[in-house]
Amino acid sequence: MLFLAIPLGLYLTCHVELPHRRLGLWEITGPGHKTFRACVGDVDSDTRLYRMDAGAIARGCGEPNIRASRRAVTIDQECPRNRDQREVEITVVTFQNDTAYRFIYATRSPPQGLAVVSTPLIYDGRWLGQCPMSMKPGDVLTPDGKLVDESALYLR
Repeated sequence: MLFLAIPLGLYLTCHVELPHRRLGLWEITGPGHKTFRACVGDVDSDTRLYRMDAGAIARGCGEPNIRASRRAVTIDQECPRNRDQREVEITVVTFQNDTAYRFIYATRSPPQGLAVVSTPLIYDGRWLGQCPMSMKPGDVLTPDGKLVDESALYLR
């Protein structure tokens, strides 16, 4: 989604049929009511939506557990939290047709057998129509008005 800049620790290497967003201009609103606009021009952009942080393997995360239906994708993956602890990163993307979605990300750490769940980060995306002439596929307009390539946001 672009969530635009959450290091999810997801790196999809499997072949699961995932829902797709409509091509065109998307508005994504996240925590703090920060709003991005993204020009989605190909289905590869959806792959990047589910694989926000290409550094997950380098961080020592395990293989993602992916469950998909026509309207939702749930991904969980165990990753190192610090030297002695691991946590599970949980992502749920729910679609309303191909024109809106909700992206929820949280972590769960099992200290002393009790599960502690982080406050979820929620991003809502909605399709606005065709991309304007000033944007090409892969361009993202950030909340501060900068036009950047989406790959710069995913790899923070």
